[in-house]
Amino acid sequence: MTKTEKVKNYLLRLIEESKNQSDFKLPSQNALSRILQVSRITVLNALTELSASGRIVGIKGKGNFAVPQNKSGDSAREIKMTALILPDLKSVFMLRLIEHTEKFLRQKGYSLAVYCSENQRQKEYDCIALARACGAKGIIIYPNNSSQINKTLFNKALGETPAVFIDAHCKRTGHVSIFSSSVIDVSFIIGYLHRLGHSNIGCIMTDPAENEIMNDRFNGYKKGMRGSAVAVHKKNLLILSNTPDSGTEDKIREYFKNNPRMTAVITLNSRLYSQTVYVLRSMKKRIPQDISVTSYNDDFFHERLISPVPTVINQRLDVIMQTACKKILMMIGGEKLAPCDIEIASEHLIADTTRSLHAE
Repeated sequence: MTKTEKVKNYLLRLIEESKNQSDFKLPSQNALSRILQVSRITVLNALTELSASGRIVGIKGKGNFAVPQNKSGDSAREIKMTALILPDLKSVFMLRLIEHTEKFLRQKGYSLAVYCSENQRQKEYDCIALARACGAKGIIIYPNNSSQINKTLFNKALGETPAVFIDAHCKRTGHVSIFSSSVIDVSFIIGYLHRLGHSNIGCIMTDPAENEIMNDRFNGYKKGMRGSAVAVHKKNLLILSNTPDSGTEDKIREYFKNNPRMTAVITLNSRLYSQTVYVLRSMKKRIPQDISVTSYNDDFFHERLISPVPTVINQRLDVIMQTACKKILMMIGGEKLAPCDIEIASEHLIADTTRSLHAE
């Protein structure tokens, strides 16, 4: 066995032990040279041969990565594969996106490779490069911060690869972009609360300047209040950090102490809902007897298992991801689609955390 074959066999064992992960990074050339006691030239020759056979791919400045293999041993470059890039893999919301995407693509004969950018813009570009190198025919991207998208850099990373964006506007992405009808959704819920007799309605959100969709939701709150002929008061707004910290619950508690006459509140994501409910209970506030609470259900496993069952805006993640898959497959098939926004209507699930004030 030559030294080059020794290095190749070692790398193939590492790839096998990685369970065919598409984002499995191989040791550096220097590390391989030290571990196997061979020259860097020998390592380079082995890497070159593995790259030529489709087992690995090199990305300039990043290193060498394994290329997924199908059951027959062919590289992913030879099979129909679409990539999904997500900012994290920790939330129920993201897991649902994967589930709906994989289910639809499987029915169309496509496999799905999932990449995580870990909420880092540069890693987002790296994931695009890796997905393209591994043979992705198209890429669905959920950007980690939709308000700070650099269209030029994204287009450079994507090249000619078809792409669809989730929860971002096409004016920023320059591509087909799909998202829930946030302005309409929140405006409807505010109107519903007003019809129940509520006028002092609070809003808890993360910074709308840092997230395009959060800004849409906030605009929906303002539109709903104006439509109900109710002024938006600054003291009724609580803007929290996008990153949870130990002081979040104290800020929510202080917010309610400063608004003793507030009868209803909407939280603009489910994490804020959970924190808000926890704080209200610690303050001995009853839901909905003392205050009505509404939210999005984007990160609940199943809202019917929560007590009390929340009144929520239910984003149609199945429809969103099916639409994204349909558009990406159309482009893979050669159809040219102009950049556009596609809004998907949500469901409004009225349940136990809101009540009418008219009987009083």
